[in-house]
Parts: sequence; C-alpha cells; structure tokens
Amino acid sequence: MGFLTDYFEAIDIIALVALLGLAAVAFSRRGGIWVVILCAVVAFWAAVRIFNIL
Repeated sequence: MGFLTDYFEAIDIIALVALLGLAAVAFSRRGGIWVVILCAVVAFWAAVRIFNIL
C-alpha cells in the first residue's frame, strides 16, 4: 500500500513540474495569459493536495 501512495505522489509532483513548464512557455509567448492563470490554479490545487497545506 505504501508503494502506491509513493507512486501517486511522484506522479503528482511530475504533473506539477509539467504545469509550471507549460505556464513558463505560455508566459514567454505572450499570448497565453489564460493558460498561465489555469496553470497557476491547478498548480495551487496540486500543491495543496501533495503537501497538505490547507
């Protein structure tokens, strides 16, 4: 059971890094402010889920 929990946490962290990369690319192209906002919201949700912030 611990393996599955660690596996899902690793997937969440990889997805969070991918979202931050997507936001950086969208911001650098100056046309994707909505993508940046969406990535920020999803990244916040993922961080809360991963690190139990709230």
